[in-house]
Amino acid sequence: MGTLTSETVRQMMRELFDYEISETRAQLLANTAGAMQSLSRHVAVLAPAGTEPPFGYANLIAESQKTRLKR
Repeated sequence: MGTLTSETVRQMMRELFDYEISETRAQLLANTAGAMQSLSRHVAVLAPAGTEPPFGYANLIAESQKTRLKR
């Protein structure tokens, strides 16, 4: 995967949201995205088999049942 640059971030903000962002903030966003991209490569190694994603169907049902019981 390619690296996200601050210029790409600025262009996306401009085109998608009609929003101007400073070079400093764009660089921070690009760095954050790069870190998340690196960490996402390791998720498969860290997650044990059978673990539901945070917003998986089973977890959503369990949360709704807990909320109903509290009422």
